[in-house]
Amino acid sequence: MRPHATSLPVLTLLLASCCVSALRPPDYYVIGQQKCGTSSLWQFMSTHPQLQASTDDGDKEPLYFNSARRQPVSHGENCDHNITGYLRLWKSTPPSKLIGDHTAVLISCHCCAELYYRMNPKAKVIAVLRDPVARSLSRFTELSKFGMKTDLPALFPLANRHPNLGSYSMVAVQAIKDCLKDIDETPPTLPIIREMMRFRCMQTSNIVGYSVYSVFLRRWLEFFSPEQLLVIYTSEMERDPLETMRKVEEHLGVPQHAYPPEVIGTKFNTHTKAAGVRAVYVENLFSKVGAGFSEASDICPRRGSGPFDYHDTYS
Repeated sequence: MRPHATSLPVLTLLLASCCVSALRPPDYYVIGQQKCGTSSLWQFMSTHPQLQASTDDGDKEPLYFNSARRQPVSHGENCDHNITGYLRLWKSTPPSKLIGDHTAVLISCHCCAELYYRMNPKAKVIAVLRDPVARSLSRFTELSKFGMKTDLPALFPLANRHPNLGSYSMVAVQAIKDCLKDIDETPPTLPIIREMMRFRCMQTSNIVGYSVYSVFLRRWLEFFSPEQLLVIYTSEMERDPLETMRKVEEHLGVPQHAYPPEVIGTKFNTHTKAAGVRAVYVENLFSKVGAGFSEASDICPRRGSGPFDYHDTYS
C-alpha cells in the first residue's frame, strides 16, 4: 500500500495542504543523481517553452530541504523548513508552464520523497543514472579540485587524504560495511527501520554511497508509482540527447520542442576526467555494498532499458 504511515511532522503536512491552492508545488522533480548529467538535462529542459526548470530567481537547484548550507542538520536534510517559502520560489510562474525542481541530490534525501509526494501526489519524477564507478570518479575529482581551490578541504577530509578513487574507495566502502553491520542486529520484523538504516549508511559518502542507486530509488518508490518515475541513463543521453528529450517530453505530457543545436549538443558542468584509476578491485568494492549495475533496472523494470556505460565522455 502506497504510501506507508507518515513520519513527517503534522505541521509540515498541514502547511503543504493549505498552501497548494494559493502557491503551486512543482509538477516534476529531477532528483539526480549528481554527476550523472543533470546539468545538461537541465539546460535542455530550460529551453522548452512549457517547462519552468528554474526558480523565479534563476536557480537550477533550490536545495531547500536537503542542504546543510541552509540548516546545519544531520545529512543535510531539513524537511521541517518553511514549506511556504519553498512554494514561493515559483510564485511568478504562469499556469501554462510546468514547474520543475532540479535539485540533483534529492534522490539521496530520505525525508524528501515523502514530503514531495505529499505536496503533489501526481508529480512526475525523473532520475538520471550513470555507471556507479564513473559517477564516483567524477565526484571524487570534483571534490578534490574543489577542496584545493577553496578554504573548504575540512568538509571533505577523507577525499583529500587519498590520491585516487581506488585508495579512497577502500576506506569508504569499509566504513559503509561497518555501518551496515548494525542492520544485522535489527529484527527482520522491522523492515522499514532496516531500510532506513541502509539509506543512512549510503549517505555517509557522497562519492561512493551516493552511487548505490537502488537504495535511494526504493525510497522514492515507496510513494511514487513506477509509472511516475522515468529513469534515463547518462550514456543514452550522450548518444542521442534528442531521443532522451523525447522520452522526457512524453513522460511529462508536453509537446515536442525544437531544441537549439548549440544546446542539445553541449555537455554542461563537466571536469577533466582523471585517467588510470578504474580497476577491477574498485568494482569489486562496489559489489560488496550492493552497487550492482543492473539493480536500477530490476527496481523499475518498465523503464530499465539503458545499460550503464563507463566509457561516456561526461566527467
